[in-house]
Amino acid sequence: MLDKHEVGSGVENTISINTYAVDETENTSIVQVIDDCITSKTTMLEFARDGRVFAQDLPVGLRKFTTGITKTLGSEVVLISGLPFDTSQPTPIDDAPKYNEIIEFNDAVPILISSMLGQVFSLYGVQHQNMTSDIFPRPSAKDLAIGSGSRTDFLWHTDNAYLKHPGDYFSLYCIRNPHNHPTNISVPDLNLLSAGTRRLLSEDVFTVTANRLGEEATNQSRKRPIIWGHEMSPYLTFNLNYDMCAGLAEEYHSAFMELKELIVASAMSIPLKPGDLLFIDNYKVPHSRDGFTALFDGRDRWLKRTYVSSGWREVVKDRTDPWNVQVTSNF
Repeated sequence: MLDKHEVGSGVENTISINTYAVDETENTSIVQVIDDCITSKTTMLEFARDGRVFAQDLPVGLRKFTTGITKTLGSEVVLISGLPFDTSQPTPIDDAPKYNEIIEFNDAVPILISSMLGQVFSLYGVQHQNMTSDIFPRPSAKDLAIGSGSRTDFLWHTDNAYLKHPGDYFSLYCIRNPHNHPTNISVPDLNLLSAGTRRLLSEDVFTVTANRLGEEATNQSRKRPIIWGHEMSPYLTFNLNYDMCAGLAEEYHSAFMELKELIVASAMSIPLKPGDLLFIDNYKVPHSRDGFTALFDGRDRWLKRTYVSSGWREVVKDRTDPWNVQVTSNF
């Protein structure tokens, strides 16, 4: 069932995003498809390789909606709600298990649906190369600005900005969120920036590097533009968690601040519920997370993240990039 989902914004407006609500009949069908797939495939990697084949057995309405995401204007952020989920396991507290050795229900759901957008992939050095990444608060990271942090704000960023081809979409699948901690997203209209700011931000001079933890890249950095692609529909590479303007003249800092202000003004907050699957266009939509108090009691917020590439050959080129220790998955 196709719908519009209105989300409260960080400013005084309300923004609608495309939403598909899975009904009870579809939910039952999805459970059956996944149970059958898990029976025939024993590892997460095997399951991901054949994800697009298995996805053909999903309900027709869900398939039509999901495959249309990359073809529909205004689909930078998409929410599928009412999906089945398994809460029999507690939220992890420390290191993520090596799930690639098995396939479990909560991994199968986002992999299967994400496969309809493109190739699901993983990154070397990130949670044992799992095809899904567990996002939960860790005691050892509670004061860090990373996905597994909690007390510290994780500021606006696009994922894996240091990679040449970071994957154009990623999904967040909610298993547990009892305190409604929101995921913040922003859909900035880059055409609202001044011409001078767009020109400066399009120069190949801004610093990108890996986040602090969980990504075993070197301490090197590279230069790239913040705004890139076609001028009528530009893409964005952005990260407030380190200084992208290091060593640059004041005019670049001013341009960066104009973009930051636009991102904040275009923000919305989505408190994901169990069974929600949120797709984010990683080339256009920065996201963030506000700090919160984690209890580390097995009931904290627990999301599964899946990276998707619709241009798999370009992503695989990163395998030959000596700068990247995280190269894409084991395909």
